[in-house]
Amino acid sequence: MRLRSILATVALAAICSECAVAFQMVRYHVRLLPDLPGGHTGAMAVAVNNLGWVCGDGNKEDYSDEPVIWYPDGSMLRLGELSDAFGDTHPEGMNAHGHVSGVSNNASGDTEAFLWTPESGMIGLGDLPGGNFYSWAHGINDHDEVVGVGRNEDGQAGFFWRSDLGMVYIGDLPGGSINSNAKAINNHSQVTGYSVSARTALGEGFIWDPLNGMRDLGTMPGGGFMREGYAINDLGQIAGACVTSTGQHGCLWDPVDGFTVITRPPGTRWSRALGMNDVGQVVGQWETDELPPSHEGWIWDRENGLRALTPLLGARKPPYLGDVVSPRDINNRGQIVCIIDGTGEGVLLTPFVVGDLNCDASVDVFDVEPFVLALVDLEAHAAAYPDCYGDWAGDINQDGSFNGFDVDAFVELLAGP
Repeated sequence: MRLRSILATVALAAICSECAVAFQMVRYHVRLLPDLPGGHTGAMAVAVNNLGWVCGDGNKEDYSDEPVIWYPDGSMLRLGELSDAFGDTHPEGMNAHGHVSGVSNNASGDTEAFLWTPESGMIGLGDLPGGNFYSWAHGINDHDEVVGVGRNEDGQAGFFWRSDLGMVYIGDLPGGSINSNAKAINNHSQVTGYSVSARTALGEGFIWDPLNGMRDLGTMPGGGFMREGYAINDLGQIAGACVTSTGQHGCLWDPVDGFTVITRPPGTRWSRALGMNDVGQVVGQWETDELPPSHEGWIWDRENGLRALTPLLGARKPPYLGDVVSPRDINNRGQIVCIIDGTGEGVLLTPFVVGDLNCDASVDVFDVEPFVLALVDLEAHAAAYPDCYGDWAGDINQDGSFNGFDVDAFVELLAGP
């Protein structure tokens, strides 16, 4: 370790108390979600709440799937299934309280939507009247209202479920056949998904609430429309896939400002937005033109535009990760749950700022002492700054290692351009 360089860093901080970097380099810490004990490789992540709890499914010994919640301390909770006689239970959503929605097989072998809470365990939500027994839950909000898809006498139909109402058919857009699917719900009971409409037999995105019913999102300039809504935040903004004259792109719909197209880059076939938080960050995936095609993850916000997600992973990413991750959800802290292409394993990505050793989301003179502490005693730094990822944030030169070679890079970072 180059003690002289460390002392130079401290000296710089002493004479430059006002300096701070103008450019913050955000990267992502990568955490692989562990498999079920005794099970097979495969822990697919589908949702993350603002506490950093991740929900997904693990692969059991018989290769069937079971819902799991992974907690930040490394522990996990297995949620079970509706019936021990049948396997393959899949979570689809999780709320701020860690309550989970999804689908399982009931004692009769039917596919049934479920709600899981610590108090009640896993309960079946029934199905819509008039059709063959079938229901599949997707989204859940903090009031334990659940949305999904079932069957009625006319065919596939989106539903809204609440404990005092049971399962309610949400209707369809006018002019189309009976075919709708509710994908997501926010804390104002606003729902999005898709419904066949007069405009297209492929389906069209909508917004629904108990008071106003189902409405389409209108037409984009040039005649485009949202093909499907995948996520809705508490501002009533919807993220999904839009069809335009140049193909399918990820997009954002705002109840005041209308559509924003997240134009996919050259060399891609299509793109779609799959998750969104309340602070304007959207995640999704695109498919490449190459043969065979691959799916690559991306993140977008108005300040930074569209960015491929894989290049933003920290230089210390584990070798098992491969090259591509496909995001599924993002919370208000900017944490993203993804699936590794090829293996199907789940990972949690947590943003950090390179050089931010005191975890205040900026790089300045106050990071000098934490930087030195992490360089000298990483365990002591972790105790003083929990969840700060000191060895990742301290890798200033992004060579995959945190050591004395990062000292000069840290001095340059503090000095700014």
